[in-house]
Amino acid sequence: MFRFASSLASKVSRLPSSSIRLVPARLYCSKNYRYQNLKFVSPHTKYADLMIRSMFFGGQKLVEEGVHPNALEKGFILAGKEVNRYLKGRARLVRTFEEIAEVATAAAKQNEKVGEIVAKAIMKVGTQGLVFTTDDEEWKDELELLNVMNLDWAPPSHYFTEKITETCVFNDPLILIHDATVSNLNVIEQAIGQAHARPLLIVAGGIEDRVLGSLLLDTTRLQKGVTFCVINPTIDEDFKASIDPGFLGRRNAILQDLAILTGSQVLNGASELNYTPSILGSCKQVRVSRRETLFIGGSGCQEAIKERCEQLRSAIELSTLDDEVWYLKWRLAQLSRAASIVKVGGSSKVSKLSASVFDNALNIARLSVRKGILPGSGVAFLHASKELDKLQTANYDENAGIKLLQNALKVPVSTIASAAGLHGSSVANMLLEEDNPDLGYDPTKGKYVDVIKSRIFDPLMALQEELNKVLWLINKEYHIYNSRRLEK
Repeated sequence: MFRFASSLASKVSRLPSSSIRLVPARLYCSKNYRYQNLKFVSPHTKYADLMIRSMFFGGQKLVEEGVHPNALEKGFILAGKEVNRYLKGRARLVRTFEEIAEVATAAAKQNEKVGEIVAKAIMKVGTQGLVFTTDDEEWKDELELLNVMNLDWAPPSHYFTEKITETCVFNDPLILIHDATVSNLNVIEQAIGQAHARPLLIVAGGIEDRVLGSLLLDTTRLQKGVTFCVINPTIDEDFKASIDPGFLGRRNAILQDLAILTGSQVLNGASELNYTPSILGSCKQVRVSRRETLFIGGSGCQEAIKERCEQLRSAIELSTLDDEVWYLKWRLAQLSRAASIVKVGGSSKVSKLSASVFDNALNIARLSVRKGILPGSGVAFLHASKELDKLQTANYDENAGIKLLQNALKVPVSTIASAAGLHGSSVANMLLEEDNPDLGYDPTKGKYVDVIKSRIFDPLMALQEELNKVLWLINKEYHIYNSRRLEK
């Protein structure tokens, strides 16, 4: 089972209440890492909470004794770089189907079926591919492979997205593609009339303020019960075209690729009066954010998509310009890109619970595949502290910063052992004396085990994020504390 210090300490049911109080309540949390953007990992990490607490109170005493915060900062930054180097060198890569399945199974609470589905999803699209989970009305769990395209186009107004998530998700939408600035409201009105109850996505090179204002304000005449969204390039096209003559041609080529993927036609200024319903395309889902738009499962003809890909490959072979070759390869990658869609079966609360298990296993597996895994329950940080014995500087204050981080790296293991009724420092020192860097204490079994073989591990990317969080926050706190102390 995938366990960090939080879940390990919380599972010891035989402890007296006095021992449990030694572990802060905030230690317990469900690890649900998001591979799309690692900065969202930070709020869920709990090694960092313990380490920050240790470093803050230890550094507070040093600052009161006259140690300069800048020197402390330099010391623990040097130590942090050394710890990062050690963690990278110790990480074990996760590459094969069996390894990915084992990681996902552990993250899914020993559910081998979930681990197998997650491993298949990742292996189908590769380490850089996209994997999503969706709810399904059927009770069985399924895996589906769909083509996707990602564009850095976004809505011109925040009114098209939800206030909290700043996203807009359409299922089975109609898609209207316009290669120029939309200046005729009649074009959009006709598309809205054809949409009926289906959502509508308008992809345009731009949209005039007058037309945009009408779309947002005149809801009684235009919306007709249809939800719609408009996206356009996030850059200034006029400026880009002035410095790059080929920009508009490349942009129109991307729109043609999107039209082939979604089974639509590109509308231009000359064809506004010849609008027909066949111009509209569709896809299974569109995910719009404030920075980009993702098209999933386009309804275009697969033969047409393959033919377009072959044309791009031929153009790559014939081209002699590096910039053009790079751009053609990027278009080919976008058009031939695929995503694994995990359909989680079930209904109501059961479905939501299953989806959370799949999400957790998927996100942990993705992090592990990217950079590897390390021994969990704080063991990796504990042995990284041993490496800091070799790091010494001529400055006393900097050495104090190194020692501060070194002591903080031992805190997670000490906290787990203390919660199990043992002497935390003694357990940490004993583990440091052992030759096996994978040896750790498992409080659920009450004995020392090989944490990797026991499926207790941490993704390297998660540990790096936690370490960066510690260094950034503690440096900020030191300077705030020192400034307040001097004001007094």
